[in-house]
Amino acid sequence: DTPRPSPRTNRTRRVPHQLSGDGAESLRPVLEYATRLESLSLGSNVRHFTRGVSQGHVFVEKLAKAMRNTGCGLRHLSLANNALFPDSSMGVLRALTENNRSLTSLDLGSNGSAPNRLGPTGVGGIQGALLSLKLTMLDLSYNDIGEDGAKGVSVALSQGSGLTSLSLAHNGIGSAGFEHLTNFVLTKHCGLHTLDLSANDLYVRAMLNLAEVLEDLPALRSLSLADNPGLCFEDPSPTHAVAIENCDGMMALCAHLCTPAVCKKLISVDLRNTNLVKKVWPQMVAFVAGADAMTSFNGLSLESGSKWDLRPTLENFEMLFAARQLDRLQLSRGKLKEIKVLAQYESIDLSHCALRAYPAPLFHLWGLRVVDL
Repeated sequence: DTPRPSPRTNRTRRVPHQLSGDGAESLRPVLEYATRLESLSLGSNVRHFTRGVSQGHVFVEKLAKAMRNTGCGLRHLSLANNALFPDSSMGVLRALTENNRSLTSLDLGSNGSAPNRLGPTGVGGIQGALLSLKLTMLDLSYNDIGEDGAKGVSVALSQGSGLTSLSLAHNGIGSAGFEHLTNFVLTKHCGLHTLDLSANDLYVRAMLNLAEVLEDLPALRSLSLADNPGLCFEDPSPTHAVAIENCDGMMALCAHLCTPAVCKKLISVDLRNTNLVKKVWPQMVAFVAGADAMTSFNGLSLESGSKWDLRPTLENFEMLFAARQLDRLQLSRGKLKEIKVLAQYESIDLSHCALRAYPAPLFHLWGLRVVDL
């Protein structure tokens, strides 16, 4: 079953079956017919995938052949979760460059049953395509690109200046890889709107670099540093096996986050599982208190109409954010009673937060028994 362009939009319907190589080749007549097609999503279409062995390279080679000389002017292409390994890079390169000079959005990310694992070698193989395209969105999450891959991506993206969304989550680029990113990308793409650096083994040096370039990103609205437990610690070194606490990077970052130019514009920040030490807590409280536009913090959203995702255990900053949102929404007592999850919280730790007053909306947590101030 091949995707067909919807008669009402310029997007394809989701593919109900895995296409694999033969299905990709059969797309050619569809692409020749759909000359106004702008978005093509072919995620999770590799049928055969076992440990270390994939048909992903066959899939993208056939796709490149199908797209050749079709006149299709795609703007968005998704090849996520197709088990693309380093041997797939040439096929990806052809698929990107064959009549796709108009491509501005590229998704090669992974988080499914057949994840892409391009690695630094695979990223090097598509570097030429990244150089030639004027991308505004790039997703390379979960590709294990490491420091070398981050350098290749950074050099390729340095030729442009229109990137608005970049996801390099779960790639282990480290502080050295992030330094390449700041030097070649973050200082040039001033219109960056979304930046996801989750799970990248970032430490104090990366936070110092991020703090320096944050003022160069006036359009930044969403920032994720989740799953980086070393943000308040020195970078690993052979000379010391035990982690050494160093808050300089996070203190500098918090100072920039608290400036009106930044905190009044950010709408989403994710710092889950970052192991923030108590020395940083007052700065985080100041940021949460001043971020008037923020509607999502650590994956927690209390916007009207949302699903009220309150987890059983919340960190102190999350609870303060929840209190502020409850106060902003001005919900009636009857409406609050309907949010049964609010009754789950029996204990709140607000120590080391430099609070000037107890957050009044937390009195609505009728299950509360212990408050640590």
